[in-house]
Amino acid sequence: MNIRRIMQGVLLCACLLALVAPSAAQGPADSRKVLRYGYAGKLINFAIIDMVIPEDLGYYKDENIRLELFPLGSYPATLDGLRKGTLEFGTVTSAVSLPLLAKGEKLPIRNFMEYTYPFKWGIAVKPDSPVRTTADLRGRKIGIPFFGSADFEVGKSVLALAGLDSDKDLQWVAVGEGVPGGLSIQKGEVDALFTYDAHLAAIEAAGIQVRYIPLPANVPKVGGWWLGAATDRLRDPEYRQWAIGFGRAVAKANIFVRENPEAAAYLFVSRYPETAPKAQTLPQKVQSILKFIEKRAPLYAPYDPAVKQLGYTKPEEMAEEIRFNKVEGKVQPADLWTNELVEEINRFDAEAVRKQAREFVLPYKQ
Repeated sequence: MNIRRIMQGVLLCACLLALVAPSAAQGPADSRKVLRYGYAGKLINFAIIDMVIPEDLGYYKDENIRLELFPLGSYPATLDGLRKGTLEFGTVTSAVSLPLLAKGEKLPIRNFMEYTYPFKWGIAVKPDSPVRTTADLRGRKIGIPFFGSADFEVGKSVLALAGLDSDKDLQWVAVGEGVPGGLSIQKGEVDALFTYDAHLAAIEAAGIQVRYIPLPANVPKVGGWWLGAATDRLRDPEYRQWAIGFGRAVAKANIFVRENPEAAAYLFVSRYPETAPKAQTLPQKVQSILKFIEKRAPLYAPYDPAVKQLGYTKPEEMAEEIRFNKVEGKVQPADLWTNELVEEINRFDAEAVRKQAREFVLPYKQ
């Protein structure tokens, strides 16, 4: 039996025991449908803020659902959970999914809502580093949070645009998520760190100084994150409605974050205070991540103003993802994406959500 599969199964079971068991002891049974959502991160960070805040804002209750979060540590583990039914939904990235499809692996999963639009990655170095451009990375150590992450797959493709061969010109090193990655730069264990905005935010919030080098000018609009579902189960009317309800709650949260990022930051750190520096008051914790949430917020809406529906993925973007991942002719957009739920997901009063966000009262400002 494949050892990787065994370890993924063990990890998923451990997460289920760790996260489901405590919730069962919290009080009277909740009659809402529990949806298990998995993602590749090993830690909670503000990258999933739009999955966290719908609970306190009543968006999940509106759909008669409740979400349980499972940080599974890799995309393969997330894909396995969707495939086997141990998860209802998960975050799916094309950088991992498309190569698997191109190799002929059966992947009965569809991305049904793009909840974070491109592009969110950066390359960080020490402030006094001699590295000034991507060309200067040749022969150097590049840190990533972990192997099996989107950071690794996207990083290889991005640096290939700069003429760098990931196998011959670069040495990739797994350094951990967030602050550990920053420390690895600070200590000189790696020459640069390639990761996305949430991890870079944690590094800066911890007071670690970094400098960002320019990405190649020809980086296309790729690297979105999607809500993924099991294709065969989407034919079931009940499961389909859960997908629509989950997507709708996330869409509302995306609007709320853009309208009032400080309130969104407050709701997030109230639930997960450990994601901000420890020796701070709650208002200080909010401020420590606010500027990064403000940077992420524009990615919660389509970058093309002609697209009016949240969650919609343009066919041109799908084609760019396929080209970027070098799987032209091997994968068709319909193998991974569908927009068929987007119209129903957007059936809510967006202005009412904006009003709720504008009128949200922060307790420490009363």
